Amino acid sequence: ALAHAVVDPQEHARHLALAATGPSEDVAAALEGAAGQARQRGAPDAAAELCAQAVRLTPPGQEADRHRRLLTAAEYHFIAGDTARARSLLDDAVASLPPGAARARALLLLARIAHDTEGAEAAVALCERALREPIDDPALAGEAHVSLAVFADVDNRRRAEHAQRAIELIEEEENPDPALLSSALVAYALGEYYVGRGLRRNALQRAIELEHGLPRPQVAWTA
Repeated sequence: ALAHAVVDPQEHARHLALAATGPSEDVAAALEGAAGQARQRGAPDAAAELCAQAVRLTPPGQEADRHRRLLTAAEYHFIAGDTARARSLLDDAVASLPPGAARARALLLLARIAHDTEGAEAAVALCERALREPIDDPALAGEAHVSLAVFADVDNRRRAEHAQRAIELIEEEENPDPALLSSALVAYALGEYYVGRGLRRNALQRAIELEHGLPRPQVAWTA
C-alpha cells in the first residue's frame, strides 16, 4: 500500500522490496531503475543500496540480470567511496562467474579500483586478465584495450599499441561510444608522442570533436 501511495520512484521501489516475500523480477527491475535515478542525482550510496536489493530479489535462472546488477552495485559502492565493499563484491563475482563478458567487466572494474589503491602495474595485470576472457563483443574488447592503455602510464609503447587496437575494435560498432573512442584516441596520441613518433594531431582533433558532443567530459582525460 505504501509503495502505491508514494510518488518518488526510489521510495516506491524501496517499499516494494520491503514488502517482497520472495524473488520478483518486477520488483528487481524497479529497484534497478531507481538505483540508476539515484546515481544520476548524485547519490551513489543510495544507488548501491537499491541495486544490492535488486540483486537479492532477482529470480533464480536469470543469471545475466543478476550479474549485471551485481557489477552495477559494485560500481556504485566504488563511486560512493566504499572501496572495500566494491572490491569484496567483485572478488566474489570473478570467483563465481563463468568465463566470458561478465567476468571481463568485473575484472575491468577491479582494475579501476586497483589503479587507485595499488597503482598502474596491478591495474594493467587485471586488464590483461580481462583480455584473456572469451569476449565476442568488440565494444567490450575495445574498452579492455583502452583501459589497459590508460593505466599503462609507465610503458608508452604498449599504451600506443593497445590504444590503436581499441580504436580498431570500437570503430567496428555501428554507433561507437564517443567517450570510449575519445579516450582511445587520446591514449594513442599520448603513447605515440612519448615514444618519439611525434604529435598525432589528427587523432587529437578527432577526439576534441567527439568531446564536444559529450554531456560530461572527463576533465582529467581530455584531448
